[in-house]
Amino acid sequence: MHEISDGQIVAIDGETLRSSFDTASSKAAIHMFRAWATVNRISLDKVVVDDKSNESTAGPKLLQMLELSGCLVTIDAMGCQTEIAREIVAAKADYVLSVKGSQPTLHEGIKTFFDRAIVHGFEERKIKVSRHETHEWGHGRDETRMYYVCEAPAELPDRARWTKLIAIGMTFSQTTRRGQRIVQLRHSILSK
Repeated sequence: MHEISDGQIVAIDGETLRSSFDTASSKAAIHMFRAWATVNRISLDKVVVDDKSNESTAGPKLLQMLELSGCLVTIDAMGCQTEIAREIVAAKADYVLSVKGSQPTLHEGIKTFFDRAIVHGFEERKIKVSRHETHEWGHGRDETRMYYVCEAPAELPDRARWTKLIAIGMTFSQTTRRGQRIVQLRHSILSK
């Protein structure tokens, strides 16, 4: 499996199994934490999230079960934790972790950096930026995404807590579905 996935993106995310809530016994729905090899479209493994826990404890357990060397691991904001970053790097892999309110100091620092950089066209302090744009249409929606990745600034709040934090990213997406436009802004940290 490692040879198939080497250098590929492994997306790790939580999911709730449909119809798993047992009304008669009031047993909670089953929550899983799953690793998915995106190019190969193969589920690599999954673990059940304990009722008294959440993805933050299931994440490290799942990471320890996988051979990830050479892969790029992506996780949503629930998995944006220093322990998970350490586990990924220890597995000789790299990460892209979404950053939201669960890491308020880091999130605000990244947001402030990109707000200032965009206003000044990335010219202030001669910021090097990698840009990529995609446009997709399908399943009744029209979506444009713009990605920006910059070297993580030395003064980024909380930077020292994150193993191998090298870059920060911002994704701007605009989706139109049934005439309604939705705009989203996401921030991330990267070890590559």
